Amino acid sequence: MLSFADNFTLFKKDNPQLIDIENKIQEFVQASEGLQPDQQLEKLKELGVHQIGFPSQYGGTPTNTAGLVAVCSAMTSSLVPRGVVTTWLMNIMVSRCYLLNHASKELCEQWLPQVVRAEKVISIAVSEPEGGANPKTIKTEAKIQGDNVVINGTKTFITNGMIADAYVVMAITDVDATGKKAFSTFLVPRDTAGLSAVPMKEFDHMKPATHATITLENCEVPVSNRVGKPGIAYDKYARPFPIFESVVQMGTQLGNLRILIRECVQAMKEPSLYNDKIGLLASALSTLELTAAESGNIVDSAAMSSELNRHLLAFNQQVEHLVDAGNGLFAALVKAMSENDEHFELDSNPAYKNLATLAKFGRRANLARSKRAATELVSEIR
Repeated sequence: MLSFADNFTLFKKDNPQLIDIENKIQEFVQASEGLQPDQQLEKLKELGVHQIGFPSQYGGTPTNTAGLVAVCSAMTSSLVPRGVVTTWLMNIMVSRCYLLNHASKELCEQWLPQVVRAEKVISIAVSEPEGGANPKTIKTEAKIQGDNVVINGTKTFITNGMIADAYVVMAITDVDATGKKAFSTFLVPRDTAGLSAVPMKEFDHMKPATHATITLENCEVPVSNRVGKPGIAYDKYARPFPIFESVVQMGTQLGNLRILIRECVQAMKEPSLYNDKIGLLASALSTLELTAAESGNIVDSAAMSSELNRHLLAFNQQVEHLVDAGNGLFAALVKAMSENDEHFELDSNPAYKNLATLAKFGRRANLARSKRAATELVSEIR
């Protein structure tokens, strides 16, 4: 039931290369058993999984966003540690969204082959200690001086920050008469003079996906290291990235759902006693997979549409309903099992805890998505 290969059923038609990727991940799962997260990451590099999602011209194995969702789901449901998946995934997402989509041909040719060979890690540096990623509170500045740009500021909550070889840093490049800021992004290598990084200890549980705070003091890089067009980085690059990230992270939630369903069924003496609830879980899983696949297709069409907003809202709401401690389907299943003297500890289950945590973090975004969906629907009706 719910075998490893099922993760790819919806995606192989549009992504035939996933068959090879599936084999690589199965090989990785077998080869990494018993290894520590740092060692698992090295094994992942050896197998060439970092090639996923990049054009063949850079040595990559192309796949669409739905394919990335499928791979993320497969790795998670195969019990690859969350920190290992995050380390791998964030490098791919940042390199794709910023370098591949917006950087110059020269920057892509310099960095992407090294990312594909797992020789380099690229991190995104937007958030700051005061105000996070809110553009009103961002203070980091970049001043053009001839052919170079000098950057000063502090960035924090940087995923892969302590293992990064370069950072895509968003900075203020202009302020108009009304005080409105214009932002640009620049690729700043880790060894740039004036750049220092310190780890954020509270994220130790996510190893090897270390988080960091970096300080830039008169860091000077060529203007040619600018990623994308000047002055539009926040609206055109930084704002869409969390949406892309939310879609790909659907794979993490799908993988955890598979684990939880599998472990519940394995704890049953007679699964047929719970056919009604298992059937509902199977239906929910299929619906969520279809939603994730279609969300990936919408992202690739470059249409950040109301449809995608509704897909993200529906996906997160359904996951939250499934794992609700009081009225969720898993809670009802575990209660029914206990009535038959079959025990399953839900609250301490790692997959359940991951799903509940992700649902909690997604509530604020869901409020904004609900408001937008409601406004659009009312407008359509009236």
